[in-house]
Amino acid sequence: MAEVTFENCGAPKFDGKAIELAQEIQKNLGLEPMERPFLDEIEQIIEHVEA
Repeated sequence: MAEVTFENCGAPKFDGKAIELAQEIQKNLGLEPMERPFLDEIEQIIEHVEA
């Protein structure tokens, strides 16, 4: 299953509404919203065997 998913799905990309929602959550927590609230690493593919 992991192999099929790895071969057919790209890395997730967080933009638009996802960033707006994350920034809203940061505001509600009393934090200064970040321009890019998601770590770069979560938009990268890791070989399923490595993971």
